[in-house]
Amino acid sequence: MKKYILLSIMIIFIFSQHSSLFSQEGLLGTDAFSIDSVCGLVEDPEELVQYGGKYLPAEGVVRALVVFVKFPDDQLVNSNWPLNANLPNYASHYIDSEVSQNPTPKSITDYFYVMSNGLLHLIGDIYPQVVTTQHSRDWYINYFDNLWGVGNKLNERFGYINREVLEAIDGTVDFSLYDNWTRSGGNHINEPDGKVDMIFIVYRNHARDYPVSQWRTIERGLGVYFWGIAVLGGHDTPDFLTNDNVIIDMSYFPGSGLMYKNGFANDSYWGGDYGYMIGVATHEFGHYLFGSGHPTNENLGLMGGTNKALNSVERERLGWLQFTDLTEPNASIPDYVTQNVALRIQLNGTSEYFAIENRQQLSIYDDMEDMTGLFVTHVTGASTNSIGSMDLECADGRFDWYVSEFVQNPYSGNPNSPPDMAIWRHSGVSSVNRINGIDERDAIYAYNPYLGQWGYYYKVFDKLLDGSIVYTAEYLGDAEDAFNLEYNQIFSPWSNPTTHKANGTSSNIGLEVVSYNPSNHSFNLKFYNGNPEDAPPSKPAWVDISVWVNNPLISWSPNIEPDLSHYEVWKFSGAIPYPWPPTFQKIAETTESYYIDNSVNLRQKTGEPYIAIYKIKAVDFSLKESVFSQEVSVTYLDGNILPPEKKDKINSEVALNVINKFKLFSNFPNPFNPITTITFELPEETYVNLDIFDISGKIIKSLISEYKASGVHKIEWDGRDALGNQVSSGVYFYRLKSEKFNNTRRMLLIR
Repeated sequence: MKKYILLSIMIIFIFSQHSSLFSQEGLLGTDAFSIDSVCGLVEDPEELVQYGGKYLPAEGVVRALVVFVKFPDDQLVNSNWPLNANLPNYASHYIDSEVSQNPTPKSITDYFYVMSNGLLHLIGDIYPQVVTTQHSRDWYINYFDNLWGVGNKLNERFGYINREVLEAIDGTVDFSLYDNWTRSGGNHINEPDGKVDMIFIVYRNHARDYPVSQWRTIERGLGVYFWGIAVLGGHDTPDFLTNDNVIIDMSYFPGSGLMYKNGFANDSYWGGDYGYMIGVATHEFGHYLFGSGHPTNENLGLMGGTNKALNSVERERLGWLQFTDLTEPNASIPDYVTQNVALRIQLNGTSEYFAIENRQQLSIYDDMEDMTGLFVTHVTGASTNSIGSMDLECADGRFDWYVSEFVQNPYSGNPNSPPDMAIWRHSGVSSVNRINGIDERDAIYAYNPYLGQWGYYYKVFDKLLDGSIVYTAEYLGDAEDAFNLEYNQIFSPWSNPTTHKANGTSSNIGLEVVSYNPSNHSFNLKFYNGNPEDAPPSKPAWVDISVWVNNPLISWSPNIEPDLSHYEVWKFSGAIPYPWPPTFQKIAETTESYYIDNSVNLRQKTGEPYIAIYKIKAVDFSLKESVFSQEVSVTYLDGNILPPEKKDKINSEVALNVINKFKLFSNFPNPFNPITTITFELPEETYVNLDIFDISGKIIKSLISEYKASGVHKIEWDGRDALGNQVSSGVYFYRLKSEKFNNTRRMLLIR
């Protein structure tokens, strides 16, 4: 018996009726379901997938019936689906009715034809007019609440309405036309089995003509807690025997169809007039190919979120792609989506591997926003009967993120909604966790005291320096998730993220992005199999700038390659405005992870504003170089250091002291030798720990482990460890932790 699990992940997905992301009807609601952005179904991973399609075939012709539905009391005004129209405006290119080698562009038929390289033809017939339900929404909600109790039997609620809709059109539809396959656990037979294969039921609107604060109540009252779902009813919804003597399976997955809400919303946020059906309808149909689970939550692939194109692991599983195993030291990889080419690096046979895709956004179905480059997916637990688990190795690294606080969703429209949005934090270089950390596409399992429950929380909102909350949706990805020539070109045992296996051991491989060929959109790669130390160093990370006496002090996280030789410091300085792009010059080589620029006196009289910009490069003993780090700068005028540009996000220790009430201040002096003072403020009496730890994360001394009264507290650290020994020069961290507060800052000891 399948074990179906509903994960209550606290996440919000934004969606707009108009081009503006936050228009008046811009929020899809506050339901946080979401193992992906679409539905709330997931089963045990080992039951996920067989080759060739699990419940419907991945090859051949699948014919579906499409029914558009509205409620009689629906008053939503919308141009995509006018209220009294016979059909929505996009119905003419929703699905093709016949098999063709040239399907209608942007149709569901075209999508699967392109993704399968012409192997799967999903065609169908559209019922010729919108079906109006028998009763109003209030009638159904009252009836269901009286029958089952408030909040109970959600799937049976929409199943009841769907059955009424299908009963209403029985007699005018030959349902036997949609029974063409006998399902047999991946070995499908192209013969009828007495059960309808696929029906799409698309609802115009459930609640969007009501105030935002009522959306969730109305939708859940009608049983709709999702955007779409790959079933027509619940466990207790009886099957429907049609006049054509075929059965419509209304029970839980797998059944005879799927449904989704907000059919009016075929809008620009989802990519124009094809977007919403690609984002939701194809995902739900995908469950009949892959099973009810979601092997990835990372918005990369059909079953992983809102990205349209299947990823290479999904296509390979369905027989639509064959991986090219990377074994030679030099390789070229063309665009993944249009050329249907992906590389694989096997780590443990075919059960664990890296899948590599070059995405260049050459197809309308390759929807990676501003992200182009190499995407590396770590697959574990794959077998004949399971697609396994997929985790995108984001090129911007893994860290020990934590949930610092919960805030109210500012876009919920309900001022009384509980704080259910998580604010993520990490404390900079000290939280780098190359192997076991998480990235911004993952979720943090945390306890929400306002809801009184544990749940998975995505990085959906950020808190600005002024305390305001903004939607960022970094779980959807950003331009720094891909490996490329500009941002991060090295994937190795010492990069962040690493090429380690799932068990934490080294895979002893490395990958380098060598060059890009714009004429055919391909990357040239170098594969280091057994000799990853021969790859160039990874780029220096977490570069920071501060002031040492009168001079700029640049510091960064040390590289950990065993053959690292030194770092190069590059600088541009000049009066503002300065020529663009600035011309950098190498000013120093150092083996330390910091540099003091004595050639710049920040206190001098300049008469006009000046700027100094720095970036760092790592060099190994073979003189191979990393790409440059990010740039840092300092601006000064007549002896005054001008404030840096205000940060939008609070992701590092630099800005964490704005958290209300509890405060951990920068130590002074910093850098220091040999004594520095650490100051913190407590709003109440509480037990606190104040610890010093080194770059590896090892605690070298505990300064405080006791109850402290409310108020301002100061304590000195003399640069000695717990045994009284002087510690060496370098970067250290101090962390203040209490029941309600956890914050870390960085300091530099120079002897």
